[in-house]
Amino acid sequence: MALTLALVTEMTPTQLCQLDLADVAADAEAVRVDGRWFAIPAYACSLVRAQVLERSSNGSGPTDPLFIGRDRGRLDPQAMTWWLSTVADRTGVIRPKTADQYLPTTPSKQWLRRRGLSVRWLGPPYPWQTAANEGDEL
Repeated sequence: MALTLALVTEMTPTQLCQLDLADVAADAEAVRVDGRWFAIPAYACSLVRAQVLERSSNGSGPTDPLFIGRDRGRLDPQAMTWWLSTVADRTGVIRPKTADQYLPTTPSKQWLRRRGLSVRWLGPPYPWQTAANEGDEL
């Protein structure tokens, strides 16, 4: 869930560690970073909502941290960096290395490269599609 937020908002590990439960919208469809709200993609809302519910079920309130360590205190940036790297390695996700507030509607190749992201063709989604129509839009 932290990696999802890092990708959506381009938050640094330090910024992620500073999030409180109150920084997540009640419906888990947005997160507030430095006073700005970022939409959470529909496919990730359930992950964020699960984290909020888990923290709330243990008696945590709005001013308590969203991410906690083993000692039940706020997770530190070094631990968050390790956590993000571990999840990224296990899932094959390449996470951005720098924070940048510029989020284009349609990412360009240069925008993706600056953030250490790559996109590659995985092949046709259906067995009946051939290499002849790979470039065709569906």
